[in-house]
Amino acid sequence: MPRTTRYRAISVLLAAAATITLSMTAPAQGLSSAAAAVQPVSVPAGHDYATTTFGDPWDYSNPSDLVLDVGPTKGLAGANINNGMVNFITSSGYISPLWGGYSMEVPVEREGTRAGNALNASTYTNIKLHIYVGHPTSVVLSWYTCGAMRSACNGYMFFNLAAGWNDIDRPVVRYGTTGKAWSGPMVGLLIGFRSPGLTSFHMDSLRFYQPASASAITWAAPGASPSTLWWTDSAGTIIPTAGQHAGPVPNVARSASSSDHVTANVAGYAPGTMFWSVSGDGNKTLLGATSPAPVPVVDTPSAAGCSDYATRYLGHPWTFTSARSILWHANMTALTFTSAGELSATNAGPVRSDPQMLLPIPAGGIPGRVYHRLTVTESYDGPFNLTPTPGGGAMGRILWTSAGHIAWAQTAPLVTFTGKRSLTFDLAMPTSQLIDPTSLASQRYAFASTSAVTRLRWDANEDPGARRWHLFSVQLKADCQATLSFPVTWHDNAYSAGSTVAIQARTASGSTYRLGSATEHSGLNTLVVPMALPRGTYSVVVYVTNAAHVTIAAASSGPLVRT
Repeated sequence: MPRTTRYRAISVLLAAAATITLSMTAPAQGLSSAAAAVQPVSVPAGHDYATTTFGDPWDYSNPSDLVLDVGPTKGLAGANINNGMVNFITSSGYISPLWGGYSMEVPVEREGTRAGNALNASTYTNIKLHIYVGHPTSVVLSWYTCGAMRSACNGYMFFNLAAGWNDIDRPVVRYGTTGKAWSGPMVGLLIGFRSPGLTSFHMDSLRFYQPASASAITWAAPGASPSTLWWTDSAGTIIPTAGQHAGPVPNVARSASSSDHVTANVAGYAPGTMFWSVSGDGNKTLLGATSPAPVPVVDTPSAAGCSDYATRYLGHPWTFTSARSILWHANMTALTFTSAGELSATNAGPVRSDPQMLLPIPAGGIPGRVYHRLTVTESYDGPFNLTPTPGGGAMGRILWTSAGHIAWAQTAPLVTFTGKRSLTFDLAMPTSQLIDPTSLASQRYAFASTSAVTRLRWDANEDPGARRWHLFSVQLKADCQATLSFPVTWHDNAYSAGSTVAIQARTASGSTYRLGSATEHSGLNTLVVPMALPRGTYSVVVYVTNAAHVTIAAASSGPLVRT
């Protein structure tokens, strides 16, 4: 691939990132109060975008919760995820809870432009943020209705943080009359911070949630001493000191006495949060909690597909245990292989910015209309950087040739952030989205066509320096298909004993078919369901009901085809 084409791609990506700007003139804020009923209670938590979409709330318990590389972040020092928090120092910077991607790439992982990842702002209308700041800070929440964080697609709101721990819980409302309203699908979210000097930040949780009237707790002080409503996510009696695991509930008036009933809606808090009345005389009374809720994730069917091509046609997967695991390579040196199947290599001449390797394909080629769901698991040494200079070019590509074609077709860039990552995407997506738009006409042809794919190539990066990189596996799979039965698998990230499961198939038009039921257990669950369905394409929906009678649904990320 000519270097000029590739560097044009890098420059477009970088130009898109450079257009992000932060404005920090924030209006004053106020509090509201409400009036009263009974206690104690167990109330539902509001449905949360990240939990519903990824099966993983933004509680910063794992690196998947936030990309910390420059691009999705800017102006941060010492950024890390540790002890259930995002920690960093800045005076003027931002993070991207939902990264809207670059202007010319194939969206992967949790990017907002990837199919199924957009946040529906008409459903998730409120924000709940728990964060510590070292000094008073102005905050802008920016949202984007199109990819690459373009200003024409931007809307925003402001709020302020006081020094110390803050609980922000409010509707998301556009500031002023310009920009995009908070409504419909959002593919990007940025939170910008501005402080008078370098400030420490510890971000504990972020929820964009759906309000629920059933999430109201009505309470009163237990005696004559005025009381304040507090929350805690830890077991045991609350110690009323604001911190990572406790704090006063915002937007709620104090109760002056046992006859002064106050109502607080706590839909923004995570399931399992407890609420306390804390009196000035030290009296602490547990008022209730948000009910624990399942967090199911459907493992198969999924966007990664079923029935691996290499395993079926070569007798083994595309992993890399020896030099015989690859067909050919160029522009790389110091190749090593492990018994676990990891290939490591370093960019080398003659074209250092174009390391490439061919995967073995048996005679007859790949039927791309059948096998088109690709997952590449990879990583590299060093920091993330897209610039076309040594240490940059952190993007990979898949290339192929098909019968009747000589020129390589290639995907748009696959941006590779740091860490071991699995990049899953559909090679049957429209060529206008899949193919590098700077390609010549002779290179713009489909992977999934009637012509067999004759060569398949992985280009790990476009770094003109001596980048060391690693490839763990390449999987090319078909849509999950079934004739008589199918093994649906799932796991529950908040499993509790006694949970039950009902499984349905759902068409794109909304018709549903019951497939079966089971008792859930911890870890991976499997239920073989009969395919008493009309021929067609379905998503699989798993409904989990726990012992607290809370039911949560999770849909498969990929289709199940009834053949």
